[in-house]
Formats: sequence, C-alpha cells, structure tokens
Amino acid sequence: MADEVLFRRFMARQAASQTLAAQRTEWYARSVRLYVLWWFWLSMVAAFIGFVWFLVAADAEPSYSPYFP
Repeated sequence: MADEVLFRRFMARQAASQTLAAQRTEWYARSVRLYVLWWFWLSMVAAFIGFVWFLVAADAEPSYSPYFP
C-alpha cells in the first residue's frame, strides 16, 4: 500500500513538472515570436519612413548656397 501511495505521489510530481516545463517552453516560444514580430514591424515602419524621406529629399530643390558646398 505504501509503495502505491509513493508511486502515485511520484507520478503526480512528474506530471506537474512536465506541465510546468511545457508551460515554460510555450511561454518562451510565444515571447520569442512576439519579439521577432515586434522588430519586424519596427523595421517595416523604419523602411517606410526612410522611403518617404528619400522621396522628399529627391524632390527638393537643390541648394546653391555659397556657405554649403
């Protein structure tokens, strides 16, 4: 009887640790995915702003200032 109780406690502890490990793995995968998506969208916004800035600079009239060659 004591062996069965110990075995059930051991199995419960194993199941709990496996569940926690799975939760940690899932949380890590989710956080890495969010981190990658966050940087991807920041890069897309930066590329768009850079492209607009390039168009504005390309369309600007050239400056013929004697102080700025």
